[in-house]
Amino acid sequence: MRVSWVEEPGEFRWVLTARGHSVDVWILWFDELWGKAEDADGKELLRASCAMSSLVHAVANGAQAVLDQHGVSGYQELWEHDFPVEALKELQALLAQR
Repeated sequence: MRVSWVEEPGEFRWVLTARGHSVDVWILWFDELWGKAEDADGKELLRASCAMSSLVHAVANGAQAVLDQHGVSGYQELWEHDFPVEALKELQALLAQR
């Protein structure tokens, strides 16, 4: 799975590979925003492995912190996109089951 994060003028790309209960995380930097560059052309910033549950907790906690700081309307103002409230609720519900 690949996820891109805008950082004008550029892009952070996370490449995530599931390995059972673990996940390999590869974070790359590209000078061009939304470029079509191959992963191998990016500047490697991080390559690590962790428990899948640790990554999910980190993402959920980070998203909650952004929501707490900015609120839904503040997020919309800053990033011109709706905050993914339902996706965060689903993550939190899954984590609560464990």
